[in-house]
Amino acid sequence: MDAITLLREDHRNVRDLFRQFEKAGDRAFKTKRRLADLGELMDRAKLAAPKRPHPRSPDEPPGNIVAGPIAAVLDAGKDAVSRVTRRSKRAS
Repeated sequence: MDAITLLREDHRNVRDLFRQFEKAGDRAFKTKRRLADLGELMDRAKLAAPKRPHPRSPDEPPGNIVAGPIAAVLDAGKDAVSRVTRRSKRAS
């Protein structure tokens, strides 16, 4: 083999590797974007989820879908009242 043939072969190998690298980069970006979207959905779900256990709440739809956000609001109210009473106890 002469030098020109070796260079052409190397060029083909590099070109093929670069194409594979580009494809992997696109997949990695899409995967990263999907993970970021999933993280945002999880953050939203945490806001709507109850903060403490509610053993008597329904476990299956549609009851759990309705009861979950209501329990979350009640939990937030209970937490707010607890914070106020703790502050008033510290102040006195």
